[in-house]
Amino acid sequence: MKSLLIQEISNLAKDDGHSVEKKASSNEYKKEIEKITDCKSFYEQIVRIYTMEGYLYKKMNHFLRNMNKSAFENIKYYYTCLLSSFEYFKENNKLNNNNEDIIVYRVSKFSDEEQIAYEAKDNRNIIRIFKEFLSTSMDKKTTEYFLNTDDENIKQFLWEITIPKDIIKNEPYNFSDISKYSKFNEQEILIRSGAIIQINQIIPYTEQIGNKKNK
Repeated sequence: MKSLLIQEISNLAKDDGHSVEKKASSNEYKKEIEKITDCKSFYEQIVRIYTMEGYLYKKMNHFLRNMNKSAFENIKYYYTCLLSSFEYFKENNKLNNNNEDIIVYRVSKFSDEEQIAYEAKDNRNIIRIFKEFLSTSMDKKTTEYFLNTDDENIKQFLWEITIPKDIIKNEPYNFSDISKYSKFNEQEILIRSGAIIQINQIIPYTEQIGNKKNK
């Protein structure tokens, strides 16, 4: 179990050569995996290494977005384990007791192709399937910190995602409150790969923060 994870992570680091950054993060991943002692710690560490800043989550989500099947072979065991963690944690998901819709936030970039497609639909009522996992936060201020406010050429957007209370109650396996296990403990809600999101409206994000303006 641990050996399979370590092998995948090692192989993934070799794909583009061993940079100093990859060696460091690869060692950090291995340290966390070695802490696994039972089923509970297995899923806790599976989630924790996803939240670590490094190549693991970046490459996996890149493969998922681009449906790169051959490259995905190098990460399929970890992907399956991460999917299973949603099922494992659903019983202890503290959102289960929530009787209201919740709002989570996320910063991301749009490609030129996405931007053109959204504008063709007047930036309203767009259905999108996300093949990758989505890291979000219930803390808007924390999320805003990740906005790049220095380069106006970067098309970044602040997502405000509403998770209806009915989905919280009936589909708890599609998202998980991983704040307790996150490397950064930022009230993080992880949304499962394959989520279907309706984009009601895309509007410019403008807010004065100090002397910077976000768009």
